[in-house]
This record gives sequence, C-alpha cells and structure tokens, in this order.
Amino acid sequence: MTYIFLDTNSLLHFQDFENINWNDIVKDPDYEIVICPMVLNEINKHKDSSIGKRRERAKKINKKLSDIIRKRRNCKVPLTFCKNPSRTICESDDFNSMSQDDWIVYSAVDFDTQDRKVIISNDNGLFLRCQDLGIECLDLPDKYLCPMDPTNEESEIKQLKKQIELLTNAAPILDLCFDNHSNEISFPKYEIVDIDSELEKYKESLIEEFPHRIYRSYNSYFGGSNLPLSRILGDEAIQEDDVENYNRQVDEYIDEMCAIKKVQLSCNIFDRSINRLNLLVENSGSIKSGEMRICIYFPDELMIYTKEALCEVDVTPPYEPKLETKAQKRLYERIQGGLNTLALSPYGMYQGTARSGKYENHWNHKSQLKVRNPYMITADALTHYFCETVTNREELYISTIKEGDYIIKWQIVDENQPLPFSGELIIHIH
Repeated sequence: MTYIFLDTNSLLHFQDFENINWNDIVKDPDYEIVICPMVLNEINKHKDSSIGKRRERAKKINKKLSDIIRKRRNCKVPLTFCKNPSRTICESDDFNSMSQDDWIVYSAVDFDTQDRKVIISNDNGLFLRCQDLGIECLDLPDKYLCPMDPTNEESEIKQLKKQIELLTNAAPILDLCFDNHSNEISFPKYEIVDIDSELEKYKESLIEEFPHRIYRSYNSYFGGSNLPLSRILGDEAIQEDDVENYNRQVDEYIDEMCAIKKVQLSCNIFDRSINRLNLLVENSGSIKSGEMRICIYFPDELMIYTKEALCEVDVTPPYEPKLETKAQKRLYERIQGGLNTLALSPYGMYQGTARSGKYENHWNHKSQLKVRNPYMITADALTHYFCETVTNREELYISTIKEGDYIIKWQIVDENQPLPFSGELIIHIH
C-alpha cells in the first residue's frame, strides 16, 4: 500500500488528481491519496486572494474537495484526509511553523502507518526537506501539467485587444465569388445532338408534302392521239415546261426550308448550352467599402456572353410552289402593273398582300465577350458583413459546349483603399 501526499502546487498546476495515472507514478496499483490540512488552507487562500489561472483553479479544487468532505459526491480515486502533526512535533526545535513545507512533510511523518509514504511535489525546497526527514518525494511528469486555459481576465483582455485591433486596422475586405458563395462552380457539359438525322427526317416530310408533278399529254386523258393538251385548250392548259418550272420551284423551296431548319436546329442547340453566370461581391471587413470597380479577366477559350449576343434570326419561309398556266402568269403580270401595292411571289404568283417576316431570338456564338476583356463592372459601396450580386444589371452567360477547367482572375479597386483586392475563380465544365 502506498499513501500519496499531495502538495498545494500539484493540485493547482497539474491536471485533476482524479485523472492522473498514479499507478504509473508510484508503481503500485494499491494506493490512496492523502490531503493535509495545510494544503486545504492554502487552496482556500488562493481561491480568494490569487489572480488569474491560479484563482480559477483554486476555486475548482476547493469546490471538489468540499463536496467530497461533505459527502456530496464520491471520489473517483481512493482519497483520505490526514490531521496536522502532533503537538509534540509542532513544539520540537526541528519544526518550523512558518514553513508550509514543514506542515506537509511532518503531516506525512506523523501519519500513522507502516506502509510506504510518498510526497508528490515539484518544489525543490520541499524535496530537500523530505530528504532530511527520510520521506520519499516524487515529481509529477510534465505531461500532467494543466492546459493553459485562459482565465476570465485573460479572455476579457484578449477581446479588448481584438476590438482595438479592429479599430486600428479598420478596413473592408472584398472578395468575388459565385452565387454558391464559393470560388468554384461546376456545370455539366452540354451534349450536342446530331442534327443531320433531324434534317433528313424534315426533308423527307417536305418531299412527301410537295411531290414532283408528272406532265400528262392529251392521250393520257382521252385515250386517243398523242396530242398535247395545249393543242386543245391553248394557254389555259398546263404545259410541259410549266410542270418543269413547278418541279424546279419545289426543289428550291425544299432547299430553302431545309436551310432555315438547319439554322433553327443549330441555334436551339447552342441556346440550350447557355447558363446564367451570377457573381457576388462580399465584404468581410469591419467597415463599409467605397464605390468599387471590378475587373474580370476571362480566359480566351471560355465562351462568355452578355445579352448583346442575343440577335434576331430571319426564319421567314419562302412561298410555297404552285403550278401555273401561261394565262395565269399573264393575268398576274397585268395586275402587278396596275397595282403597285400588290405583291407577286418569286414564281410570279399573285398573293394579294406582302409576305410578313418571321424572326426568332437566338444566341450568336460569334459574339463572345473576349473582345471586351477585361470585363468591367461598377458596383456601389458595400456595407461590412454584406454581399451583393454584381451581375444584375450586366448579366453574364456561359456556354457549356467546351469541356475544361477555366481560371478567371479578378481585381476589385475600392475608391477608399490604397491597394486593390485580387483573386481567382474556377469554372469546371465536365
């Protein structure tokens, strides 16, 4: 059995005695902690008169020992309390009543046991006194030292220093980010569909709707001679060159309609690859910023657009082909000569009114922002701890057709600050 006597400093400057591996220190699993009256007195004094960590620590230790003494809680390790040295010892010439070390050492000497007694102390004076009286004295390893937790005073001082630093170094801290509040954003790559097959289907539907005509002679109608029908009806009849002209018109009409369809399909594919790019400016500093000039440097290979890239595409269809006789053509020519407001078809066909145009809005992939690099944005002053979208008025759009990782450099100039803020944004398209 080993009785372990703790001095005041071992309680104040080291970890809670309940959490220390005493077996590792005294090399005996059978032990008991002993607290002397002098140690209790010193702990009580420190909780009232000391400052800083020592006072906070003394308050905690005093509360724990008080609860154990009054049996308001159980101790996790074997613990007992000894008495002061006997009067005989206290009145001897070797005993110094003014020495705290003597009170602890002689309390151990006078402790009634034949078992091993060990005093725990890192105090050199106490160690020497133990040697004089033949009492074993051991150090507590540094690993059991208390962590340097700040006291209330230290925490308060730290907070005041922080406030002083904020006031001394008051400045906005500006940053540019995406609307996900990150400097990185990802877009899925738009997979381009095959438009050739769509065009082929569309052309087949037109051929079915507008088939070529076949010229038929008089014999095909009446089963007689092989005279052409024009010999019977004159100019009122459909002639062979009229059919040839009509078939030529059909081919031209289908080619024009397919060309328009190809433009529409190409534009629609590119339109679906366009995504809105929203940028935020954040002020994490301690004061309001001034008016800002934001410079954005987009890489040349990144396809960035503004609304200026939207344009009208003429998808006005041609007039449908119609089979005409010579007599009809002469009639339309006379009408055209007399009425200038009337319109004729490209094939000479009277329409009565002018053809109205048909237009669609599409993105022009040739109108990229790179010609305007760096891209400049003016932003109003920003309150500290706030963020705002800077691409509301000047909208930006990105095409996700080209795969890759793109680095965007930026710089923010605050009119009230001597140096600009700068950084990078990354766009992933995969």
